[in-house]
Amino acid sequence: MAFHLKRRAIFGKRHGYSGFLFSAGNFHIKDDVLIPDVWLETECKLKGEQLSDDQTLKWSFRFGSKLHQNPEIADSFYIGIKRDIVNFNHMEVFSSTTADSNTSSIGAKKIGTECGICF
Repeated sequence: MAFHLKRRAIFGKRHGYSGFLFSAGNFHIKDDVLIPDVWLETECKLKGEQLSDDQTLKWSFRFGSKLHQNPEIADSFYIGIKRDIVNFNHMEVFSSTTADSNTSSIGAKKIGTECGICF
C-alpha cells in the first residue's frame, strides 16, 4: 500500500522581510512648543507576501514600545497583526451609474483583517 500526500504546489513570488527599529531623542515639538523629554522607541517587524496567479496574500506582525523620561508623557507598548488576501478566482462585477453613461468594471474579492493592541 502506498501513501501519497496531496500538496498544492505554490507557484509565484514569495517574499519575507524582518527588521528592527531603534530611535531616540531629547525633545518633542507639540503645538510649536519644545518639550524636554529623553525618549526611546523600539520596534520589531516581520512581514511577508505571497503572489500567485489566483490570489495575493500579505501579512505583517509587529511589536514595540515607546518609553519617555518625562513623567507627563505616557509610555506605550503595542502589538499589531495585519493580513490581506485578494482572491482572483471569485471575480465580481461592480456597476456604477453616472449622469452621462453606465459603466461596469470587474474587481477581485478582497478580504483584510487588522488587529492592534496598545498598552
